[in-house]
Amino acid sequence: MFSHSASQAQHTSMVIEVEGIQVAQGYVIIALFDDESNFLVKERRSAKIEAQVGKSTYVFDNLAPGDYAVCVIHDMDKNGTLNKNKLG
Repeated sequence: MFSHSASQAQHTSMVIEVEGIQVAQGYVIIALFDDESNFLVKERRSAKIEAQVGKSTYVFDNLAPGDYAVCVIHDMDKNGTLNKNKLG
């Protein structure tokens, strides 16, 4: 479920913690969505950080209060796309 109110003047931050990266190779891409109709199509905000073994943290600042969905991709070959195989 998504909800978002642009009329609210107050802003907030969202802390994203990524765990389980086993190889410090490539980037971790984090995409933030605030509209169900745009999920995995057009992100509200995004970030690209260097992959690190263990836990990485990224903070999205200045967000309007609301519900958000997050998608995280480990882009090991730095090509900016989600590589797929026969299983998906």
